[in-house]
Amino acid sequence: MSGVIDVHEGAEGVAWCTLLAAYINERKKGRIACIDLSGGHVFERLYEGLFGADKIAPEEFVLWHVCYVPEGTTATVGTYAAKGYATLLLYFGQKLEKYKTEFLRCDYRFAYGTGYPWRCEAWKRLAELLAEIDVEREITAVLSGGEKQILPIRFKKVIELPFITDPLYADRKTEKKLSSV
Repeated sequence: MSGVIDVHEGAEGVAWCTLLAAYINERKKGRIACIDLSGGHVFERLYEGLFGADKIAPEEFVLWHVCYVPEGTTATVGTYAAKGYATLLLYFGQKLEKYKTEFLRCDYRFAYGTGYPWRCEAWKRLAELLAEIDVEREITAVLSGGEKQILPIRFKKVIELPFITDPLYADRKTEKKLSSV
């Protein structure tokens, strides 16, 4: 199970989550479910963007062999694990305080944001919220802008991505970065 959080307002960790799902789907066999726990209805908007604003997103939908669950809860996570999904990707948005326990249960943890100087405080707050774990050993930072040298804390790994233009399809640069995960 993997968890993705947005470190600050405006971070689009959901783009990383969908790219990661597509990447895993291409390389590993097994069912994949992306579950939105953020309350931001991001997968609903993805569905509407692809199929029309007049379409209402179902409780789950499949795109390129990945199951998307628009409105998840902690119970939903257990349900999809019981259904035999090999990979669960949980998108928490900025709800780390609410879902901290679930995030800490994840085998792989990603913090998505930018490495601009005006975003440093958000990264510091992340470290404070996760004081009981060794952030340097247990969380991978994913940056979509700025430079990793500006980060005020150390991480297990820092992945610097180019701007994500299509969250369902990785360009060559992004594909290369995904291979390092």
